[in-house]
Amino acid sequence: MADKKPKTTVESTPKAREYSERSADESEDAHKQKQQASAAASEGEAEHPIRQVRRSFNEWLKANYPGHEHAFVGGATGFVVALLVFVIGFWATLLIVVFVIAGIAIGQYFDGNPQIAHTIRRLFEESHE
Repeated sequence: MADKKPKTTVESTPKAREYSERSADESEDAHKQKQQASAAASEGEAEHPIRQVRRSFNEWLKANYPGHEHAFVGGATGFVVALLVFVIGFWATLLIVVFVIAGIAIGQYFDGNPQIAHTIRRLFEESHE
């Protein structure tokens, strides 16, 4: 005797329909962006790989965490810092953070936009009020 298993069906809810419609719209947008990128690449204006990764990550964030992109990045950064504190200790983590900030400041200086250096200078500048 053959096992008779009931067939399951998935009913579409209004929320599921809205999500599938939104996903279709987003996939069309992503397809248009890919076409534009390939057109730019064919014209000799190839996009840098880091920019491609950053753009695709931002698209993923907007699709999965709409309106909360910065909160996700902040949470992920906090998680990494917490792991570092537990694994290598507080002072070593603080030293790494200082070196990272110094590296960013040096990079900004060479880019011609030393925002961190200006901020540090303003913090230690005496106010003449």
